[in-house]
Amino acid sequence: MLELLQQSYPEESYWDNNTIILYLFITALSVLFASLAQLSKKERFQNNLLKHKPNLFFLSVSFAILFVFSAFRDVGTDLPVYRNIFETVNNPDILDFGIEPGFVLINKFLNNIGLSRDAAIAFFSFITLLLIYKAIYRYGYAINWTLSIFALSALFYFQSYNLMRMYLAASIMLYASYYLFELKWRKYLIIWFATIFIHFSTFLLIVPFSLFYLYLRNKQSFYIGLAVLIIISRLMITALDAIPMFARYNSYIEAGLMENSIGFMQIAICIPLFLIYLYAKKKLGETIYVKALFVFTCSSLFLGILSYKIMMIGRALVYYNVIYIILIPIIFKLCTLKRSSYIELIKFAYMLYISFRFYDYLKTYLYMDGIMPYKSIF
Repeated sequence: MLELLQQSYPEESYWDNNTIILYLFITALSVLFASLAQLSKKERFQNNLLKHKPNLFFLSVSFAILFVFSAFRDVGTDLPVYRNIFETVNNPDILDFGIEPGFVLINKFLNNIGLSRDAAIAFFSFITLLLIYKAIYRYGYAINWTLSIFALSALFYFQSYNLMRMYLAASIMLYASYYLFELKWRKYLIIWFATIFIHFSTFLLIVPFSLFYLYLRNKQSFYIGLAVLIIISRLMITALDAIPMFARYNSYIEAGLMENSIGFMQIAICIPLFLIYLYAKKKLGETIYVKALFVFTCSSLFLGILSYKIMMIGRALVYYNVIYIILIPIIFKLCTLKRSSYIELIKFAYMLYISFRFYDYLKTYLYMDGIMPYKSIF
């Protein structure tokens, strides 16, 4: 496998087998301890009901593994940019550089209380991972921790080494997804609006939110809304391409770093998700999680296709981490508890799917994200 990855790597002089082994080791260990946390669940009585919660010790170890390598990294194409933001945050002209005011305020606070730039990076790593783990922990024993942490590690974690600000925003919205599935619209929208000021791309979540709201009210309205989005997509491309935040990523294509690859295979990526939806609908009925899986997958496919023209949208698909970290692990857990037919085989196939996505990331985006070879600040 290492030879295949190396052959596809753009710059062989930067290739490092030890980094690949390290990243595989991080993924395997974090998933292992998450699995142990679920197997050694604790029992507690709450409101006269027997409830199960994952073992906090093993969860803490899983969290710590991911945190340590993220917090003390010295890799990532955009890492120097984040360090510069922190060091110049008290510059009165800082907002003129197009940095979101919420992110500026957080950096200003950290700077003024005396943190170093490396401590600030560690802080952002801690908060990002903490929000994700807390989002999963809210579901306790009703979610498959193995699948959740495997998806986190394989699909999103290493990209956060580079896109720290966007992944902080994505972790906030993952945490807020609980309110969406509880139909607490106001709480979700308040968090969504606030998170826009950390990364403006969070605005794109208006698409799945609106479609989900329409789907719950009236399916016909949902399909009409989706059709309207498809029809006006060309206008959306023109409008988004005029926004500097989105347009500047097209320079990566001109530099030969992306080769129009973000958004590639979006249909192929979404087909297994639609198949899982059909299986879950048959076995569980149209629960809120099954409905959400369908809507978020449709929205992900729509934006993924748009990413052929607006490269930034391809990266903004991180906001659909809820599909892999929350929705599918919950659905598979419910199917397991119901002893649904073929569920173990389907879970195995799904893990192969995630593994392929991880392999594709290592093959395609390691160079662009600048996380090879891995280096620490020490």
